[in-house]
Amino acid sequence: MECNCRNIGEDIPSSSFSDRHSQESLVTATILPLRNEALLFDAHCHLQLAPLREFSRQAVTIAGRHGVDKIAVCGTSPGDDWNYVLDLWQTHENIIIPSLGLHPWWIARVMNTEKVNMIPGEVRKGESAGMVEIAQEEARGDEIWANRLEEMLLGCPYAHVGECGLDKAVVNEGVSMELQERILVRHLKIAAQYGRTITLHCVSGCWERLIAILKQFESDHKDKVTGPGAVAGAAPLCAIILHSCNSLPHHLLSQLLRLRSAVFFSISAGGRGGITTRTVTLIHAIPADRLLIETDSPDQMPACLRNNKSKKDECHSVCLQYNEPALLLYHCTALAEALQLNPVVLANRTRRNAFAAFQLAL
Repeated sequence: MECNCRNIGEDIPSSSFSDRHSQESLVTATILPLRNEALLFDAHCHLQLAPLREFSRQAVTIAGRHGVDKIAVCGTSPGDDWNYVLDLWQTHENIIIPSLGLHPWWIARVMNTEKVNMIPGEVRKGESAGMVEIAQEEARGDEIWANRLEEMLLGCPYAHVGECGLDKAVVNEGVSMELQERILVRHLKIAAQYGRTITLHCVSGCWERLIAILKQFESDHKDKVTGPGAVAGAAPLCAIILHSCNSLPHHLLSQLLRLRSAVFFSISAGGRGGITTRTVTLIHAIPADRLLIETDSPDQMPACLRNNKSKKDECHSVCLQYNEPALLLYHCTALAEALQLNPVVLANRTRRNAFAAFQLAL
């Protein structure tokens, strides 16, 4: 989920969302052939968030009619959010791939950041060692989310880990980078322990730090056996998905590819910038077997479909400003056009890669 599409915590109206679905014409004539020739895998979305939540089951059905037969849904916070993700999976077991994680945007809501931001052992001015001890004990209690995550992973062997990661945008909300890093490492440990794929969120300005954390994690776990069937010396993480990584600096790609864990790079055609020259250069450098495509819905509506009358007419629908899995058809076609690639080839390739990333049998 990218933070450039809406404000954190902003309520999104869903007034005419159902009107759009009543027409069931979500794609342009130019991409209708893709619907008939290939199946698609949406590697990342949030059906549990507004405005899709109310219409999530409808959205899954309509996505299927447009060839999107697999949808990875990422949770963002414990409680109702995670529960809804698993409810969706139970309703659509053959379509939904669930993941559960604590997204940086939701850390402040879940944890008492004033206490957990305290460095262990630190005595601040005016505080006694006893006060710090109490604060640390309460901070440990804030890790209930991690225990709950482990419980839910044990209860659902098909669930993965994420969305979690790093985002400087929430530092002003009291969520320090140090706290985000500790939470990220906890997610990495849980993903490694249970042999699950992890989906990561990272925005501009955090890539170098994320890579450093991943390198250190692999170094710390190089001799440890983790996950079912793992062997000593194997990669500690089954797979890493860098979602919506359009902003990844090209020169850092090689460092990620040198990790022992398999890293997959998920791209969308959405966001304010759309498909830039920088994005095309990045995609060309990504190994063919590591590329994924996603909608990141309800965010990341492709720019040319937002408030654009000509495109709305082309879609034969009202084409509202919100994204959804059915529009993966558009994301795929737009990316294929930018890459000068047959969209059917891109659809098949990224679907095959997504099966590998989420440890699914073709």
